[in-house]
Amino acid sequence: MARANIDVGSIIGVVVILIVGTAVLPIIMDKGRIPAH
Repeated sequence: MARANIDVGSIIGVVVILIVGTAVLPIIMDKGRIPAH
């Protein structure tokens, strides 16, 4: 059970990081482009 919990937790963590990363990257790019213009 402990190993299963760790595996599930790590998988959820990776999924959350991917979702947050895809959501934050465009925002960072937009912020970087605004001053450029």
